Amino acid sequence: MNKKTLSVSSLVFTFLMFLTFFISSLLVLLSVKADTIKETTGYVTSITERLNDKVSPTTIIENYQDIPNVEVSFYNNSNETPLLTTYTEEGEHLSFLIGDKDKVVFVNDNSLGYKVSSSLTWIDDEFLYLRVETKIPGSYYASKTAVIFNSIISIVLGLGYYVFSLIAYKNSLKPLKVQVNKLHEIVRPGKPIQEGTDLNNLALMVRDSRKDLQQQFEVNRMGEQKIHFILDSISQGLIVVDASYKIVMINKQASSIFKIKADDLVGQNMEILNMARHLEKTISLVIQTKRSVVYEEEMDGKVYQCNINPIDYSWTRVNEQNGASILMIDITETYYSAKMKKEFFDNASHELKSPLTSILGYLQMIDEGIYTTTEDVDNAIEKSIKECHRMNKIIMDMLTLSSLEKEELRPVEEISVSDMIDSILPSYELQLKTKKITVNKNKAYLIIKINYEDFYRLASNLIDNAIKYNKEGGVLTIYIDDIERSLSVSDTGIGISEADQNRIFERFYRVDKARSRSNGGTGLGLAIVKHICNYYDYKILVNSKVGQGTTFKVLFGKEVKEY
Repeated sequence: MNKKTLSVSSLVFTFLMFLTFFISSLLVLLSVKADTIKETTGYVTSITERLNDKVSPTTIIENYQDIPNVEVSFYNNSNETPLLTTYTEEGEHLSFLIGDKDKVVFVNDNSLGYKVSSSLTWIDDEFLYLRVETKIPGSYYASKTAVIFNSIISIVLGLGYYVFSLIAYKNSLKPLKVQVNKLHEIVRPGKPIQEGTDLNNLALMVRDSRKDLQQQFEVNRMGEQKIHFILDSISQGLIVVDASYKIVMINKQASSIFKIKADDLVGQNMEILNMARHLEKTISLVIQTKRSVVYEEEMDGKVYQCNINPIDYSWTRVNEQNGASILMIDITETYYSAKMKKEFFDNASHELKSPLTSILGYLQMIDEGIYTTTEDVDNAIEKSIKECHRMNKIIMDMLTLSSLEKEELRPVEEISVSDMIDSILPSYELQLKTKKITVNKNKAYLIIKINYEDFYRLASNLIDNAIKYNKEGGVLTIYIDDIERSLSVSDTGIGISEADQNRIFERFYRVDKARSRSNGGTGLGLAIVKHICNYYDYKILVNSKVGQGTTFKVLFGKEVKEY
């Protein structure tokens, strides 16, 4: 509503109020007047009926002589002075006007000194005029006065309402104008403010500010989406908590770590992350001391480096001064790699130390003359050479593993699995004959793409293990499946327990350490096989029962991978 609309509505209201007061008062006045006329007409009718019943005018005058506020007079046609009348006082009577015949008029009667309702009627039987006068009641004058005063009062009240509305309108707009101006300064700082205090102008300013705010909200929403997209894109888990240990922000990776939806975590206490045993305690320490802490947390078989830093949290909540951010980095591979390297060096040192100690022992006994006979010296030299070969094999396997771990591109070629197995088996002819092992091999045409040396290492290590851990007179079965694209190597040896099956691909791990060393094993053969399978995305399966034998199956996949 603007000022013009308010003015028009106030004037309309004033007019309607005036009209209401005026009409209501006028209706009352007309009602009183109608009652007075009815009363006068009633007297005329009553007197006329009595005259028709042969009652003399004199008798009628006598009957109405004592009735208050009613005057009855009879006139002839030529004389204005009444022939008969109830007037008790002499004076100037009402004028005799033929034009008033059969009408009821309100006139002043000077002889009575007040206004009357007068009716003049011609009586045919009497050849006289009958005039009946009744005093107009005080309610008539009161109603007439009410019409005037109510009209004046309605006009005054309407004008007062108009003035009051204008003042109230202006006063009501003042705080609104102040707030709109403040909003304008926030949304459009430095831009001129539109002139005018009209409500329409203020509405236009609010509309423009709303549009600007809507644009800013859209920009902020897009910015927030970008932030969430970036946070959800990083591979590290990020969590932000406030001083009361409630989660304020969490990205997709962190919710995945704790296996709970992000929407279910926001607003919850840190206790809900019960998988992390030390996290809540460490966050409490960081918030209280305002010092960063980095530690490692192991959860669900994975290891995370937790970087917890204090933050000034006032940018999110009023009167909130601290909180903490937690960045969780998955270091499982690095952690176990470092652990495996440590174990590898420990095991390598131990494996190399044993043959080296034996060699030094034999040489010292020869040097100190403990071995004096040619037979003892030859035996010591033979054993030293055997230990040297063992050391050399360990070192060569270690170098092979190191080369495989680098995952450098190696040249590949198409090879026939069956032909390669046929070329490898002759090198184990002595061991097979010594243990009287029977070899069963099927003929199948399977071509794969692989580095020649890598396949040689893979197949020879599987065959070597199947011979070493087979029993006397056992069976070595080599099965090539050209449909499944797989190679299986089975033995009828000692077998591997379920507990050991999970660790046989670790470096230097042996199911039977004493027997493995006596057979010349280095503990690195299956680790080499596993690394080759990982490099080419092959899958290796183990099926073994203690005392019955073991089967290793390599699945080459259905598609030939280009390298």
